[in-house]
Amino acid sequence: MSKKEKLILYHIKQNPYISQIELAQILNLSRSAVAGYISSLMKQGKIIGKAYIVEEESRIICIGGATIDRKAFPIKPIEFGTTNLVSFNRSPGGVARNIAETLGRLDCVTSLITAVGDDDQGRWLLDYTQRHQVDVSQSFTLNGNTGSHTSILNTNGEVILGLDDMQICDNVNFSMIDKRWSHIGSAHIIFLDLNFPQEVTTEIIRRCYLEDRFLCVTPISTTRVEKLPNDLQGINLLIVNKLEAEALTSIIINEVKEDCKKVCQAIQEKGVKKVVINLGRQGLFFSTAQNNYKHLSVEKRRYKDKTGERDALIAGVLYGLIQGSTLEEACKMGLALSTLTIQTQYTVNPNLTAKDIEEFVEKEFSN
Repeated sequence: MSKKEKLILYHIKQNPYISQIELAQILNLSRSAVAGYISSLMKQGKIIGKAYIVEEESRIICIGGATIDRKAFPIKPIEFGTTNLVSFNRSPGGVARNIAETLGRLDCVTSLITAVGDDDQGRWLLDYTQRHQVDVSQSFTLNGNTGSHTSILNTNGEVILGLDDMQICDNVNFSMIDKRWSHIGSAHIIFLDLNFPQEVTTEIIRRCYLEDRFLCVTPISTTRVEKLPNDLQGINLLIVNKLEAEALTSIIINEVKEDCKKVCQAIQEKGVKKVVINLGRQGLFFSTAQNNYKHLSVEKRRYKDKTGERDALIAGVLYGLIQGSTLEEACKMGLALSTLTIQTQYTVNPNLTAKDIEEFVEKEFSN
């Protein structure tokens, strides 16, 4: 390919619905010249039809939060009402961002739409994420502080208090998302956390329903469950933890199989096609559109740092789905990725490979 052809292919990958006029303006070429290059790329088999369907990869787009994460690890058991000795570490965070980075590390074609402040932390966050094979070109840089999340852990590596500053996300409105919809709508899987305002959440769900896009949603906390609309048609897959499931349905989960089945039924009655309930140490419970219910768990699940469990589980499920796996097989990959992550001190395990996931699934679920 020529240099111009490579540039055109790059921009088409970023936005498969981009027009020839837009390409001409970006590259300072005539429209006829762009048409000639596109014709050449189609003859080479690099582009398949219109909208320019690039030959390559299925793409996942993650929409939601990106933060600077700070974790406080206590030297001794926490005592409330007094000063505690801790060690702090700082790392990139945010549910959508963590999931995007994990998928990028697993060589999935991944984009991130998030909001950061016009500050050094925001620039560092986007640069770090981009270096791990995530397209951040559609993200917003806004006035305000980049989001942050501070976790206070106990000596078992479990979060006892989480503190969020996500005010930057409140400045995102749907007209901003709408301008990026050609990029969003061309993805094979759209993932949404609920960090953006309710108006944005509701409209993305509605648009995905109207356009029959695959949408996966997670509330990320019980306080954000209320951002979900009453009508959940448009959500193909909802991934919740035990507390979020209870908040959404008012059903308390005591007996895993029976109560989780009731929760899944209640959520699906709202319009969701498939449901995954993350039960932590008890594994997960899932339901398909065919009302097929199943509980999966991993023996002897040890924690070093639990904070990355949810994001890793969701990333593993999405990784499985983008490979064409069934929901059950994808859930097994989610349990594998989350288990291998919580056994480290990292929220996003930097050493995981696809082979590690495959070997874990083979070992734990071969029977």
